[in-house]
Amino acid sequence: MHYSPTPAIMNTPTLNAPEIPVIRSLRRLLCDGPTILLKNAEEFSDRVDELKGYAWRLSSKEMNFLEQVLRLRQELALDVPFFEVVEGDERRYQRAINGHRQEMWRARETIGTYESTLAASLAEDEFVSKRINAAECDLINLMQKKECLQAEIQGDGPQL
Repeated sequence: MHYSPTPAIMNTPTLNAPEIPVIRSLRRLLCDGPTILLKNAEEFSDRVDELKGYAWRLSSKEMNFLEQVLRLRQELALDVPFFEVVEGDERRYQRAINGHRQEMWRARETIGTYESTLAASLAEDEFVSKRINAAECDLINLMQKKECLQAEIQGDGPQL
């Protein structure tokens, strides 16, 4: 069997072509995912411009790649401000949530303190109520003794 190179292989650029590192860096940015791409949107745009400068040297596959990254850059230019607003809102939301969690924790601690104080007050109230009842019983006993003594004194009064 005789080997004949395919047209794609014949059009393969040489490894020292200046556009190859640019294409590789663009592919690396694209493969890192949307979050990294959004964070490096300016670098991405610079690389696209650099590749655009080599447009006259590009193969049809590379031109197709250039057209796609140009379209993506245009969409990124429109979407980056939106993503920045969303990320800012998300950061503010997270700060608000954390603030509310801290407030809830403080409220729980305060409620726990109030509960402890209330329990102590109720225990003291119960103790005071028992002492009042005991004092009232003692007072009743003393009043009865007083009446008895007064009756004795009045009974002894004519004997004197």
